[in-house]
Amino acid sequence: MQYDQKFADKVRVWVEGGRGGNGCASYFRENYGTKIPDGGDGGIGGSVNFRASNRISSLFELRRAHFKGNGGKSGKSQKRNGLSGKEINFTVPLGTEIFRVKKNDKGKPELGTIEGEYKFKVHDLDEENATFQAAKGGQPGIGNFKDKSIY
Repeated sequence: MQYDQKFADKVRVWVEGGRGGNGCASYFRENYGTKIPDGGDGGIGGSVNFRASNRISSLFELRRAHFKGNGGKSGKSQKRNGLSGKEINFTVPLGTEIFRVKKNDKGKPELGTIEGEYKFKVHDLDEENATFQAAKGGQPGIGNFKDKSIY
């Protein structure tokens, strides 16, 4: 009897959203030395999403441990905002349950968990094309063109 080596029904992953881009502190100089702030905002960080599909039957594609969203780009001079990070979508089979794992402060292991950890259910993807945002992208930095209160 042969076993399908490309099958996984449980995976443990670490998910983080992308960082937002930095704002720019830039000045435009006119002929007589007056400085006008013209720095743009940073871009929004990319999110990590899981989407349910009945086309796949295993979590084998998610066997790597870390998923991180794309970061936003920094703002630029001349009031130009940075590019936003791209969202990353992963497809999971129908009926996938998503749990969040936390450390147990008391140090007592609960039934069915690793010592010092407990888990609770966050979401159940039981419908076709149902999505869950596992990690939200970071907020962008503000450029000095928009935030003129510091001048």
